Amino acid sequence: MERKVQKILLVSGIAVEYQGKFLITQQGKGQWHQGKWAIPGGVVEPDLTILENAKNEIKEETGLDVEVTGLLGIQRRKLKSTVPTDPEGMVVYFLYHGIAQTDEVKIQEGEIAAYKWLTLEELRNFSKDDFREVMGFVIKKIEEQRKFPPDFIYEGKE
Repeated sequence: MERKVQKILLVSGIAVEYQGKFLITQQGKGQWHQGKWAIPGGVVEPDLTILENAKNEIKEETGLDVEVTGLLGIQRRKLKSTVPTDPEGMVVYFLYHGIAQTDEVKIQEGEIAAYKWLTLEELRNFSKDDFREVMGFVIKKIEEQRKFPPDFIYEGKE
């Protein structure tokens, strides 16, 4: 049986909390999911661990240093491509929880259009049409309040 080539995209993000509110960012013009709101994060770089990548993405996109308190969950989704010749694939999303020491965000020009700090209740009531698909998973995991240790995922060095 012949196997199809499959693209697997690893993405990591952090549900950043500050004094009971969570940070969401809006993707800038020309970005993947332009205009949609989600927690900050990004595609995992091959030379970083998943956790290192999440922290770096938060720092780059928001200027925040975050203390990661745990892994909230992992979600697998079908990768939606707009290019017919792209192989089928999936996105594996690693969701962490972290605490910020300040709410002073310095957004990355071009990549991030705007940001908001919202309570969990405000997140639940935010327009689902304006969220990226992953936000349903994010809100559910925040509500469960169950975390695995940040180093729960073993990443061997080869």
